[in-house]
Amino acid sequence: MAIIPAPKTHSDVAINQHLIPRCYMKAWKHNSGNDPKVWLFDKSMGYCESNPENSDWTLRSFSTREIMAKNGFHDIKAGFPYMPDEALHEIYDDILQFNVVCDDKNLNSPELLNQYFCDFDKWEIKDSSGIEFTEDEKRHLKKYFNDSRWVFVETEWAHTYENNWGKFIQSVENKIKQAYANRNTSTSSSVTQGELNTLMKYCMIYNWRSIAGNEIFNSIYDSISFTDVLKNVTIPEADRIYEDDVTAYDQMKHALIIKAFVDYLQSDSGKMKTIENAFMQSMAPVFLMTDYTNPFITSDVPSFTRDRADGLKDIIFVATPTLAIGYGIGEAGKFIVSKLSQNEVLEYNKSIAKYGNKLVIKDQNYDVKQLFA
Repeated sequence: MAIIPAPKTHSDVAINQHLIPRCYMKAWKHNSGNDPKVWLFDKSMGYCESNPENSDWTLRSFSTREIMAKNGFHDIKAGFPYMPDEALHEIYDDILQFNVVCDDKNLNSPELLNQYFCDFDKWEIKDSSGIEFTEDEKRHLKKYFNDSRWVFVETEWAHTYENNWGKFIQSVENKIKQAYANRNTSTSSSVTQGELNTLMKYCMIYNWRSIAGNEIFNSIYDSISFTDVLKNVTIPEADRIYEDDVTAYDQMKHALIIKAFVDYLQSDSGKMKTIENAFMQSMAPVFLMTDYTNPFITSDVPSFTRDRADGLKDIIFVATPTLAIGYGIGEAGKFIVSKLSQNEVLEYNKSIAKYGNKLVIKDQNYDVKQLFA
């Protein structure tokens, strides 16, 4: 009887993976304890765009564990169109002990096994003794593939960026407040160029990881001629590697996003880095301050490109309930600090509500309706 290897489940790594990390959302929490909860308004459920008077403006409390997440979104699994060498070897090396043939082709490498994984039902498999797999053994092997995953992206996001976010943004916000307090003196700000660069990195990361994704990447992907064809190719439910990848368009886009994440996390390179470098060279921040009596909301799109009333565009990054950052054309290393009025905060909150779907709000008594007036 063939001995099927144990799947690479990585049981210590979350399956429900946050696009917007919990460490970010907990700044809006309304409770104490180890399970931060936030007030949420889901536009898709509560807002009636055609007749706003019919909207349900109720805010509902959710644990940050439950929202802004997708099962296995950052994982790489067998059959995925993008498969870096490390993932290939982790998932397939233990299978090379078996003799696998598909369409008269000997699948004797991790690359070939992944290439033909979509035809798994056609695989002819023999163990190392040359004995053909039983149907039960083949089912067990399929389960091995279904349960195995390469978890580099999920673990590296946490290790490199998420674990440092809270302390970093608190320190920078304190320095920005001090810079504003010293605006009429000769005292210089202690916000460093390195911190400004790191803020831009987080702005880019939260933009790419949001439910909407990066606007430049989306535009380029949709401009490719064959993507319209892919939208019409539905993946049978039983063959979907990820439940949300319903069409070939979804799956290919997902693969390209994960490749961008891997390049960025492994070597600080790739599509994300190219866009980040372009922004760092040409854009400067305006730090927008408020206080807890009049806070910013946030959403599942905490960093987005805004179309302004004057026809120009800028980038808005909601960092905390009391700090947002606007990026526009400016000199690298320079910044402005602005204390906003109540009406100005409301206008920014309207923009946040416009570009997001799940709105995270600090106070249960907040008047959500004003965001859509």
